Amino acid sequence: MIAGLDVGVGTMRRNEVSRFLIEPSYAYGVMGCPPRIPSNAKVCFEVELLSYTDSTAIDDYQHLSEEEKRDLPFERLVKVSKSLNAEGNELYLCEKFGAAVRKYMKAINTMESATYKSEEEEQEMTTICTKSYLNIGLSYLKTGSFGRALDSARKVLVLKPGHTKAMYLCGKAFRHLGEFPKSRIYLQRALAASPRSKDIITELKLLDQMELNFQAMEKQMCKKMFT
Repeated sequence: MIAGLDVGVGTMRRNEVSRFLIEPSYAYGVMGCPPRIPSNAKVCFEVELLSYTDSTAIDDYQHLSEEEKRDLPFERLVKVSKSLNAEGNELYLCEKFGAAVRKYMKAINTMESATYKSEEEEQEMTTICTKSYLNIGLSYLKTGSFGRALDSARKVLVLKPGHTKAMYLCGKAFRHLGEFPKSRIYLQRALAASPRSKDIITELKLLDQMELNFQAMEKQMCKKMFT
């Protein structure tokens, strides 16, 4: 982002629409941006701020030494992790799945470096890590990395056994990997926990169809072998 736009957007509120006329020194300068933007051109932007993520906690954290990070109170680390997850969600919505995964992993690493002193703090750490691993799993599904999606979903089940969405993700990943019996086991468990879930019901129908297609292909191959 060019300097002038960065400053301008920083003054806006959510859902606000603004126009910024930016001097060359705060835009593209002497070089311009050929062929559309000539040298030393003033530029005008119209911006609508739909959402934003407060990265103050992350910026402060990144400027600390490793020793200072270790000494941070649990509440500060929670704030950093939540901000990292929020940034990951923004990247996910922009379909930048690799960058989103890196943010979610940083959130997990931050929480895993924390020392909790009560059951409540332990539960909060588990909740944040669970959300992060789920989001990682969803991101990997989007990129076709089904083995990694499965690994992430299983990590959720270690933290929270019987987690419905994690079982659904395992079932979906196994289907894509061609492990149909394992897929059905996880999806049926997920459906038992959430009988009205349209996503789970749809996934089971897809599994049924894929199994039928696979069986038909096997029969066709057998016919060719003996003709």
